[in-house]
Amino acid sequence: MAATGTTTRKRLALVGRLFPNGVPKLWCPPLTHYRADGTPDRERIAAHLRSIAPDAPALLVPGSTGDAWEMDQDEQHRLLELVLELNRQLKLHVLIGALRADAEQERQVIVDALGRLKRRTGLSNNLDAMAAAGVCGFTVCPPTGRDLPQQEIRDRLAAILELGVPTAIYQLPQVTLNEMTPATVAELAGRYASFYLLKDTSGQDRVATSGLDLGGVRLVAAPKGTTIAG
Repeated sequence: MAATGTTTRKRLALVGRLFPNGVPKLWCPPLTHYRADGTPDRERIAAHLRSIAPDAPALLVPGSTGDAWEMDQDEQHRLLELVLELNRQLKLHVLIGALRADAEQERQVIVDALGRLKRRTGLSNNLDAMAAAGVCGFTVCPPTGRDLPQQEIRDRLAAILELGVPTAIYQLPQVTLNEMTPATVAELAGRYASFYLLKDTSGQDRVATSGLDLGGVRLVAAPKGTTIAG
């Protein structure tokens, strides 16, 4: 399914709202620094974010290099609360990593985070609460499974995109053991304006070189030589 004009216009309007000064060209998955007791180290994290802020105005928290795949829900909550508090001064764009092996778990991470953002900001609208907290969306991966058919991958990601909140999809076959085809990405782009960013670390760039109409979905890639990043 090619992206329709209506879907594309809605996506471009969403991107314009999220990034009034333009989509950042560099996104950083910052490291998570810990104290001896295993809790996030506020001072080191603050120093780390201040050092990268001038060059990397957008963060993925937590990303793979920030231990996203190893964190439990409480650990992720503590880290996000800390980063969002620091971001009151830094004014960066924060993309929340909802990285789990199962798509339903990813969806639940997003639902839970939205509730927390609303309580944090006192705003009832998802986009308003996200904007007030400096959050520009959520990142998810396809469900893990080496032999998953494309239709199952599409259906599981569609259940997340139906939430209607800004979402980036992360092509990470090194972890998920599968890869979305260009047709799968194009179909999701054609159906959901909330899907606005695709990060591809497969190293193959099949989506980017497919020539398919993605209706304004932004494409980003890991730096050359990176095995797993973000």
